Amino acid sequence: DGTGRGTDEEVRRAAQGIRERAANKTEPVAEAMNDMAKLCEQKLWHQLSVAIEEAVARADFQGVPGLLIEIYEHFISEFALRLNPLKLVQIAVRVSQQHVTPQAACAFMENTKALLKDSVAPKSSSASSSSAPPAEGEEAKASPEQLQLREPILFIDMNVGLLQLQDGNAQNAKEYVDEGLKLLDDIVDVDPSVIASVYSLSSQYHKVQKNFDEYYKNSLLYLAYVSTDN
Repeated sequence: DGTGRGTDEEVRRAAQGIRERAANKTEPVAEAMNDMAKLCEQKLWHQLSVAIEEAVARADFQGVPGLLIEIYEHFISEFALRLNPLKLVQIAVRVSQQHVTPQAACAFMENTKALLKDSVAPKSSSASSSSAPPAEGEEAKASPEQLQLREPILFIDMNVGLLQLQDGNAQNAKEYVDEGLKLLDDIVDVDPSVIASVYSLSSQYHKVQKNFDEYYKNSLLYLAYVSTDN
């Protein structure tokens, strides 16, 4: 099993894995996959994260059933912790859209969240991957590394909340909304994509609940922060 930290052996496995899967793909897809293999071998993590982000947003990648999941499992997972954590969760959310059921997509995103949390957890911690919100005052005791993960984890939680809402679990979705709005008040200089994810879930929740004033208000806030690239 890999560590996700991009060791020499993991880099070798990742490059081999994506090249093998590129062999039977269309030329544009295969070319992009082989380019990613080269960037991985060169350990150019920033350039690689940009290339992956572009690939998972492409229609020709999304149009191949299960391809994004394969790329994540056999390529990205080998060096996931080398990527910017917010980039990683944004990529993971795209990948999750290829899972057939909301439950499978949620489980995949929760695994990504657990990987990030475990990477900065104290060695003695046995509950590092818990999805429970931090207790009152816990943020004050968190390490700088743990504090840096609040935005990526918030982003992934909001997308899990959306899937819960789509699956008919409005109560769970409301809990995610409440936690998201609270964290927006607690975190300084939040990335616009993270803010947008909170208002996206909040607007959809209020739409389902037929709270139309809140739906329109949160929709406008979402539009104020969402990138036109998304």
